Amino acid sequence: MWLALVIAALCMFSAFGLLGWLWWRDHRRRRRHPDVLQAVRQRLFRIAGHLPDRRDVAHVEFPAIEASATIEALLIQGWPTAALVAAGDAVRQSPHDGRGYLHLARALLYCDDADNAARALARARSLGEVGPASQYLDARLRWHRVGRDEDRGAKRRAMDVLDILLDALERDPAFGEAAYHAAIVAHALGLEREASQIINKIEPLLEASPELKSYRKSLPRFEN
Repeated sequence: MWLALVIAALCMFSAFGLLGWLWWRDHRRRRRHPDVLQAVRQRLFRIAGHLPDRRDVAHVEFPAIEASATIEALLIQGWPTAALVAAGDAVRQSPHDGRGYLHLARALLYCDDADNAARALARARSLGEVGPASQYLDARLRWHRVGRDEDRGAKRRAMDVLDILLDALERDPAFGEAAYHAAIVAHALGLEREASQIINKIEPLLEASPELKSYRKSLPRFEN
């Protein structure tokens, strides 16, 4: 009988111990969460302050290749399939040049072929392309997957996407497309004021971008 009472007591104390540990872990997570958001807010504010007022005509977000002007023009005109053909030709002509795969990944993204875009990006990275353009494409592809997720981890993955975009902007403050998508993700995470600080400054950086139309259509969402 005494043994049964001892076992019951041990089980009770174990249960209370487990409940206490779960409460402590949840409490730490809730306490840390505002600190994380505050750090992200400060980072967004700092980046917004470093965005250029105008686009430098010599500035290039994606590494230049012989076909890059053609690919860019086709994307701006809304012809992603033609841009994909041009990017594919560039890759076939220089199969060991990672820059071509970056342009290919971007064209595939505009053709809504995220799986092949991810493969092209992986190839670009394996060939040494790990700059802001690579980070931007990585973030876009991750955000595409987050948009289809409905589990509890979606918000954490969205925060990871924002981190990558902000990393790209810290390396290239004039990267208008990265700034635009950083604002989109920040807004989705509930950081409306910080998103608006960015969105209100970046139109000059998107003047020659296939994202310009999307940017202008999205403005009312950031004003609410």
